Amino acid sequence: MAAEGTAPEKAEDAASAEGPSWRVWLLVEHPWKGLLAAAVSIFTVWFAVSLSGSAWLGGFAAFILLASLSHFFLPTRYALDEKAVRVSNLLYWRRRAWSEFRGFARSGSRLKLLTLPPGSRLDNYRGMLLMLPADPEPVLRYVRERLDAQDEGTP
Repeated sequence: MAAEGTAPEKAEDAASAEGPSWRVWLLVEHPWKGLLAAAVSIFTVWFAVSLSGSAWLGGFAAFILLASLSHFFLPTRYALDEKAVRVSNLLYWRRRAWSEFRGFARSGSRLKLLTLPPGSRLDNYRGMLLMLPADPEPVLRYVRERLDAQDEGTP
């Protein structure tokens, strides 16, 4: 019985040895913003139902709102390893290889992985935004090391 309890812990340790991983749940960190977002979402669903007279459209509107705000309402897990960056929650998962990124820019508790040279406006659509944990230094150090190693490998 005790051996079964240690297997997941060892798997988690092996994953963390590859690179940092963390979880961010914005709803818990900002409950008043969550209350406002929930109120606006409920109002929008009510408006869709009352305007169209269709409960199906209201359900569809609720799903679209939940999916688009999932990074706020649901806990999001970030994991970095040698090959890729992974971002996932209950409704969203994304894996992107380090080879896609050229640099990064930090703004407060956010880290933007850039696919184009810094300053490009297109990176708002092509880059990847990571919410940083409470202690961001290990993540920043790992990202810097990965991108520097990638630059050394290219001619």
